[in-house]
Amino acid sequence: MSELLLAGDIGGTKANLVLVDPAGDPRQPVFALRLPTSDFPTLESLLAHFLKASGRTARHVCLGIPAPVIDGHVAPVNLPWQAQELTVAKNLHLERVRFLNDLVATALGIPELNESEIVTLNPGVPRATGPKAVVAPGTGLGTGYLLHDGVRYRAFGAEGGHADFAPRGNRQRRLHAFLAPDDGSATAGQINVEAVCSGRGIANLWRFFGTEGLLDRPAVEAQVAAARDPTVGIMLAAATPGDNPRSAAAAGEFVAILLQEAGNAAVRWLASGGVYLAGGVSPKVLSYLQKPGALAPFFANRHLSPLLRETPLQVVINDETAVLGAISGGRELF
Repeated sequence: MSELLLAGDIGGTKANLVLVDPAGDPRQPVFALRLPTSDFPTLESLLAHFLKASGRTARHVCLGIPAPVIDGHVAPVNLPWQAQELTVAKNLHLERVRFLNDLVATALGIPELNESEIVTLNPGVPRATGPKAVVAPGTGLGTGYLLHDGVRYRAFGAEGGHADFAPRGNRQRRLHAFLAPDDGSATAGQINVEAVCSGRGIANLWRFFGTEGLLDRPAVEAQVAAARDPTVGIMLAAATPGDNPRSAAAAGEFVAILLQEAGNAAVRWLASGGVYLAGGVSPKVLSYLQKPGALAPFFANRHLSPLLRETPLQVVINDETAVLGAISGGRELF
């Protein structure tokens, strides 16, 4: 029987999959492939395609998936399928399959990173075994945390992206009203943080700033309006704010909201070990995060601003952190 581990990070847009020797270097996979998740009707078909392309077999599988894992079952909000660990194992002739919430996988990957894969925004005063929080905007928004049990850190996932967005200031209140008009329903006026702090959130912010009288160059306006996923186009346009004030405003507001959520995570989990901004979007807005005064939304707390100034804040720039975490979780199966 194969002694290889199939590990990966299943996102709303793409799947990053690897085959590794669980006793070897996790950064030296036997085979690796990125696949668009929308091309596959089921998780089994995605994994079967990967294994066929590799020409190898796997003994165990460990995957980070953007959904709560309940009794081995997942039903991702951003994907058109559901899956059950035992069923996937049976259908693909695997010994064991383990699903992790995607932020558990990301959190497990944090201890695997080296210094060159992290950019420090606020050094703070880190506590050696203090709780660590993870805020990870990608297609959606994931949150998680790490707690030290006296021997090692253990990772936990959360669904903080589906918590309510609490606007700050008049502009964010107008944003809130734009996205959540009062329609008389039970959820009238409610939007979640993910709607403004994710890849999709950047698109929502761009739409909002159009109602505020801001416009990009006509070619950019047309390109973004026609795109199935306009996030990349908005971020590229934001790099030239003089020509594209609408995209620049969307990127700037996204960063402010991301830092607000990072501050919320810091106080929610008393993250004296640090807050880590991960996910696919955080590295793309690093230049915004490093601007003078940019961290003000992170520090802004009516009662606990001194605590936040002592909280380390870092950006994870390794886009395979969740894969490293899935490998770490998968080793426990052997």
